[in-house]
This record gives sequence, C-alpha cells and structure tokens, in this order.
Amino acid sequence: MIRTVPAMQVIYFSTTATLQTLSSLVGTVAEELYQQAAASKVLPVGPIQWIYYGADGKPETTFLLEIALPLAARPKDTGRFQFRELPAFQCLSRIHKGDWKFMYETYEHLIDDAITARYELAGVNREQYLLMDFNNPANHCTEVCVGIQEIAS
Repeated sequence: MIRTVPAMQVIYFSTTATLQTLSSLVGTVAEELYQQAAASKVLPVGPIQWIYYGADGKPETTFLLEIALPLAARPKDTGRFQFRELPAFQCLSRIHKGDWKFMYETYEHLIDDAITARYELAGVNREQYLLMDFNNPANHCTEVCVGIQEIAS
C-alpha cells in the first residue's frame, strides 16, 4: 500500500551499523528512549521506529540507523539523545507479523512491488514496531515502510 507517513517530532538515537550488528540495539535503546521521555514528562505519541539510511540488505554494508520515539512535545532534557522533526515520508508499506528473522521476506515483497509499479527506491526505510513480544516473537507486529520517490519514466 502506498502511503505518506506524516512528519513527527522524535527523540532519537543515531549510530552507524551493519545488519550483523543490529541485535545489540534491540530493546535496549527503546527502553532508554521511553525512560528519557518519562523523566522529561513528555508523552510518547507513537511506536518506536527504526530508520535505515543506505541499508541495501547486504550483511556487511555500513549504514546510518536512527532509533526514534515520537513525542507530543520537545523535552527540556534529551539526555544522551537528540530531538528533531522527521519529515513526511512517502512509502510502500506492509504489516509484518511474526519473528523479525523473516522480515527480509516482507522487504522483498515491497521492493518487488516498487519495481513492478516503476517507483524509484529512496534509499530510506522505516520499521514501526506496533507490538513487540520478546517472550513470543511470533507475536511481533511491525509496519515495514520502503521509501519511494517519483515514478520512474
């Protein structure tokens, strides 16, 4: 489905990573972002999001990763994190239900859909974690968003 994710204010963590190094960030950064929001008494208004800039699906490729939590307002103190407005984001999206180790299949479907529809990939992807169940990964529910640009001629 084509959709535009609206602009949103976020507190976020930024790092370079590879697909091989992501596991060390799962859960820990999200917990710290929620703690910082609570300490600042600012309401989270959306799910944790992982934003990938330049990831190409190859395990060894280094890319920029932002882990972001949408907030209702700018906190007085961001701690070790940063604050900014994420711009609106045009994408093809699909809900991935189940273990994240199979999320590549959802990406493959979305990229195939983009190629078939003659969309240009933007090089930016987002994952919105709608439900995280670390005790039973089969219950995970994630919206996968593959960024697209204008239709190729």
